Amino acid sequence: LLVFGVHSQLHEPYIVNRFQGGHLNPAVSILFWSFGHLPGLWLVLYSVVQTAGAFLAAMCMYLYYYEAFDHYDNGIRSIAGPTGTAVVFCSYPAPYLNYFTPYLDQV
Repeated sequence: LLVFGVHSQLHEPYIVNRFQGGHLNPAVSILFWSFGHLPGLWLVLYSVVQTAGAFLAAMCMYLYYYEAFDHYDNGIRSIAGPTGTAVVFCSYPAPYLNYFTPYLDQV
């Protein structure tokens, strides 16, 4: 499953773009715009819709797993700590890491 996920993300612009001209990542939109394959207005439209779609998907997953979050943290949401649930939606560096390792991970 992990291999499929990585493969689909690496090849998604080539597979989807060949059929419809669409892609799922604002970074890919900027790349296509910088090479002249996407007009500026479409860049803005694609980026807004792609970002809105990502937030909508995160909201749907939050609502879907709401009861599991409540069971895990007793209804008290926190970013870090033994019952921190923020790491589900974004990455945070561990307290024992230096500054270079998280930077390298995100670049």
